[in-house]
Amino acid sequence: MNPKAIITSALPYANGEIHLGHVASTYLPADITTRFLRQKNVEAYYICASDDFGTPILIQAEKEGKSQEILERIVTGRLNKRLSEITLLGQEYIKDSDLKVSQLLKKSNANVNLFVRYEVGDGIELEEKNFAEEVKAQVDASE
Repeated sequence: MNPKAIITSALPYANGEIHLGHVASTYLPADITTRFLRQKNVEAYYICASDDFGTPILIQAEKEGKSQEILERIVTGRLNKRLSEITLLGQEYIKDSDLKVSQLLKKSNANVNLFVRYEVGDGIELEEKNFAEEVKAQVDASE
Protein backbone atom coordinates (compact mmCIF):
# COMPACT_ATOMS: atom_id res chain seq x y z
CA MET A 1 0.00 0.00 0.00
CA ASN A 2 1.40 3.39 -1.04
CA PRO A 3 1.66 6.17 1.53
CA LYS A 4 -0.86 8.98 1.21
CA ALA A 5 -0.50 12.76 1.53
CA ILE A 6 -2.76 15.76 1.35
CA ILE A 7 -1.12 19.06 0.41
CA THR A 8 -2.86 22.38 0.79
CA SER A 9 -1.92 26.03 0.53
CA ALA A 10 -3.11 29.40 1.71
CA LEU A 11 -6.57 30.29 0.54
CA PRO A 12 -6.83 32.57 -2.48
CA TYR A 13 -8.49 35.75 -1.27
CA ALA A 14 -10.99 37.41 -3.56
CA ASN A 15 -9.60 40.85 -2.77
CA GLY A 16 -7.75 41.82 -5.91
CA GLU A 17 -6.11 40.77 -9.12
CA ILE A 18 -4.08 37.60 -9.22
CA HIS A 19 -0.36 38.29 -9.48
CA LEU A 20 2.98 36.50 -9.50
CA GLY A 21 3.09 36.47 -5.70
CA HIS A 22 0.02 34.24 -5.60
CA VAL A 23 1.70 31.69 -7.82
CA ALA A 24 5.30 31.85 -6.57
CA SER A 25 4.65 31.88 -2.84
CA THR A 26 1.52 29.81 -2.56
CA TYR A 27 0.39 27.58 -5.41
CA LEU A 28 3.64 26.68 -7.15
CA PRO A 29 5.39 25.19 -4.08
CA ALA A 30 2.31 23.11 -3.25
CA ASP A 31 2.02 21.94 -6.87
CA ILE A 32 5.73 21.01 -7.03
CA THR A 33 5.48 19.12 -3.74
CA THR A 34 2.42 17.21 -4.93
CA ARG A 35 4.08 16.26 -8.23
CA PHE A 36 7.30 15.23 -6.47
CA LEU A 37 5.43 12.98 -4.05
CA ARG A 38 3.49 11.38 -6.89
CA GLN A 39 6.78 10.58 -8.65
CA LYS A 40 7.85 8.86 -5.43
CA ASN A 41 4.69 6.70 -5.57
CA VAL A 42 2.92 8.62 -2.83
CA GLU A 43 -0.83 8.96 -3.35
CA ALA A 44 -0.74 12.75 -3.10
CA TYR A 45 -3.65 15.17 -3.38
CA TYR A 46 -3.48 18.94 -3.64
CA ILE A 47 -6.61 20.46 -2.17
CA CYS A 48 -7.40 24.13 -1.78
CA ALA A 49 -10.52 26.18 -1.26
CA SER A 50 -11.31 29.87 -1.52
CA ASP A 51 -12.04 32.53 1.04
CA ASP A 52 -14.73 34.51 -0.75
CA PHE A 53 -16.37 35.41 2.53
CA GLY A 54 -13.27 36.58 4.43
CA THR A 55 -12.57 39.92 6.02
CA PRO A 56 -10.74 41.45 3.00
CA ILE A 57 -13.83 41.16 0.81
CA LEU A 58 -16.00 42.77 3.49
CA ILE A 59 -13.59 45.71 3.90
CA GLN A 60 -13.33 46.24 0.14
CA ALA A 61 -17.14 46.09 -0.23
CA GLU A 62 -17.54 48.77 2.44
CA LYS A 63 -14.91 51.03 0.84
CA GLU A 64 -16.51 50.76 -2.60
CA GLY A 65 -20.07 51.04 -1.36
CA LYS A 66 -21.05 47.74 -2.96
CA SER A 67 -22.72 44.73 -1.47
CA GLN A 68 -20.48 41.86 -0.48
CA GLU A 69 -22.22 39.56 -2.98
CA ILE A 70 -21.66 41.92 -5.93
CA LEU A 71 -18.00 42.47 -5.07
CA GLU A 72 -17.44 38.72 -4.65
CA ARG A 73 -18.83 38.13 -8.14
CA ILE A 74 -16.72 40.91 -9.67
CA VAL A 75 -13.46 39.78 -8.10
CA THR A 76 -14.14 36.07 -8.67
CA GLY A 77 -14.93 36.83 -12.32
CA ARG A 78 -11.63 38.71 -12.67
CA LEU A 79 -9.68 35.89 -11.05
CA ASN A 80 -11.35 33.25 -13.24
CA LYS A 81 -10.70 35.33 -16.36
CA ARG A 82 -7.01 35.75 -15.48
CA LEU A 83 -6.59 32.07 -14.65
CA SER A 84 -8.21 31.07 -17.96
CA GLU A 85 -5.77 33.36 -19.78
CA ILE A 86 -2.70 31.74 -18.21
CA THR A 87 -3.78 28.11 -18.51
CA LEU A 88 -3.72 26.18 -21.76
CA LEU A 89 -7.15 24.59 -21.53
CA GLY A 90 -8.93 27.86 -20.78
CA GLN A 91 -7.44 29.78 -23.68
CA GLU A 92 -9.24 30.50 -26.91
CA TYR A 93 -8.26 28.28 -29.81
CA ILE A 94 -6.32 30.54 -32.17
CA LYS A 95 -8.18 29.44 -35.32
CA ASP A 96 -11.64 29.76 -33.76
CA SER A 97 -12.01 32.27 -30.93
CA ASP A 98 -15.46 30.87 -30.05
CA LEU A 99 -13.78 27.60 -29.08
CA LYS A 100 -11.65 27.01 -25.99
CA VAL A 101 -8.68 24.65 -26.17
CA SER A 102 -10.44 22.31 -23.73
CA GLN A 103 -13.48 22.16 -26.04
CA LEU A 104 -11.28 21.47 -29.07
CA LEU A 105 -9.54 18.62 -27.24
CA LYS A 106 -12.84 17.10 -26.17
CA LYS A 107 -14.27 17.46 -29.70
CA SER A 108 -11.13 15.82 -31.15
CA ASN A 109 -11.00 13.13 -28.46
CA ALA A 110 -7.45 14.26 -27.65
CA ASN A 111 -5.43 14.92 -24.49
CA VAL A 112 -2.56 17.20 -23.53
CA ASN A 113 0.36 15.17 -22.21
CA LEU A 114 2.77 18.04 -21.67
CA PHE A 115 2.41 21.80 -21.68
CA VAL A 116 5.18 24.33 -21.16
CA ARG A 117 4.37 28.02 -20.99
CA TYR A 118 7.08 30.56 -21.72
CA GLU A 119 6.82 34.23 -20.96
CA VAL A 120 9.12 37.18 -21.44
CA GLY A 121 11.72 36.83 -18.70
CA ASP A 122 11.69 33.01 -18.77
CA GLY A 123 14.53 32.77 -21.26
CA ILE A 124 12.62 34.73 -23.87
CA GLU A 125 13.72 38.32 -23.92
CA LEU A 126 11.64 41.03 -25.51
CA GLU A 127 13.61 42.64 -28.29
CA GLU A 128 13.12 46.37 -28.17
CA LYS A 129 13.73 48.21 -31.41
CA ASN A 130 13.60 51.87 -32.20
CA PHE A 131 11.33 51.96 -35.23
CA ALA A 132 12.66 55.30 -36.47
CA GLU A 133 16.27 54.08 -36.33
CA GLU A 134 15.28 50.85 -38.08
CA VAL A 135 13.61 52.75 -40.95
CA LYS A 136 16.56 55.14 -41.20
CA ALA A 137 18.97 52.21 -41.42
CA GLN A 138 16.90 50.69 -44.24
CA VAL A 139 16.83 54.02 -46.10
CA ASP A 140 20.58 54.48 -45.62
CA ALA A 141 21.22 50.94 -46.88
CA SER A 142 19.18 51.53 -50.01
CA GLU A 143 21.15 54.66 -51.02
